[in-house]
Formats: sequence, structure tokens, C-alpha cells
Amino acid sequence: MAALPRDRFGNPYVQGPGDVAPVRLLWRGLGALALDKPSGMLCHNSAFAGKPEWTLAQAAQDLLGFKPRLLHRLDRGTSGVVMAAEPDSDAAAWQQLLLAGTKRYVGLVRGRPLQVLHIDHPVRSEDGVKQEAQTTLEPLAYSEIDRCSLVRLTLHSGRWRQARQHCKHVSHPLVGDGELGKGPLNREFARLYGLERLALHAYLVELTPPGQPDVLAIPCDLPDDLRAPLARLFDPAVLAALGL
Repeated sequence: MAALPRDRFGNPYVQGPGDVAPVRLLWRGLGALALDKPSGMLCHNSAFAGKPEWTLAQAAQDLLGFKPRLLHRLDRGTSGVVMAAEPDSDAAAWQQLLLAGTKRYVGLVRGRPLQVLHIDHPVRSEDGVKQEAQTTLEPLAYSEIDRCSLVRLTLHSGRWRQARQHCKHVSHPLVGDGELGKGPLNREFARLYGLERLALHAYLVELTPPGQPDVLAIPCDLPDDLRAPLARLFDPAVLAALGL
């Protein structure tokens, strides 16, 4: 295979067709790997999603020369870290390690949550079945420009649309959520701040690899299509202090 281009952090990436954002390889080792999924991309094609398109699974194959097994999924609108297992590794074992690890997201929500919220509330699966789910929502910063907040979401279970459903449950919907959020609000933020995507990014996965004594941390920096709107809503010094 030809040498792949690399981003400013040295991560190899592959560019998709048209204006699809590139997919980066964030980490690889011990039979597993981590990919940076852009907003707007599906993890897999499905009949439910419509006609076939370039997916994260296909991008991984283009990057690596083989198709790894994705260990979890992110919604189309969510960006950030997705873990995968190489064909000869124990995918089930890696999935258990991922479940036992920590998955952190940063999101922009409407309103001002005034304290840390520990949300323990069932969420609906893709087929409508209610499943137990737990999320911690931590306010990070309040915008002085518009009534919205930057929050950290730590998922303690891996349910379908868990972060989105739990934010709606506590009356702080994610900005840009076309199904569970507020349409007029989403259009306002798109017009005023250029936010034309779901404001949710999986910025960190932490887990302990098999046979390793230390926790592996896999960070993923904010993509430009989220960083730029946030820079219009929050003081740059605040974002820098949060490491964003």
C-alpha cells in the first residue's frame, strides 16, 4: 500500500469521497485500534440508514488493508473515538474491557445545569426495548453569549443514543440533535454560530489492555466543525483551560 498522509499529530488518515471528512487512526496495538469518526458518517451501512455510503468500517479497511471489527458505535452525528479489534484478536475480550473502561464525551446543551447530575434512567434501544443506563453529566462552562452550557458526559453503560436520551431526560437537550432536541434552537445555532451538526464528541476512551498493568488513554481532539462554533460561544481562555 502507498504511504498514507498524516495529520499535524502524526496520525495516518484516509480521505473519503467528495467532501466527506477524513478518518484518522488514533492508536493501534495489542490486536486493537482506535479510529476518529467524523460527524455525519455512519459506522456501518444498513437498510435502515438508506442507500450504501462510505462508512467508518470501509474507511478502516482503506486505512489498514483489512476490515477490523468495530467494538461499539457512535451515532451518525457524533464524532470521536471508536474502538475496533483486528481480525485475529479476541473481539469479545476487548468489548468487555471497553465496557469496564471509561468513555467520556463533551457536548453543548441548552440551558445551565447547576451541578453534577448522576442520571440513572432507562433508555430505549433501536427496537424500542427499555434498557437500564447510567450517565454522569458535569457542567464545564456557561456561555455568556447564549443560554447554553458545555458539559462532560461520562457513560457508565453503552446504550443506543444514551447520551442524547439522557440529556433530553434532564431537560438539557444537546444542541444540533434533530430528533431529540429543539428544531428552532438548532436552526438558530446554525445561523448564528455555524453549528450545523450534533454538538457531541467522544473525546476520550480509557481502558486497561489485556496483560497490561497501566490504563491506556486514547484522546481525540475536537474537530473543526465543532471547535469553531464553540469558540464563538465561549471565551477561548476557558476552552484552553479545559484542554479543548
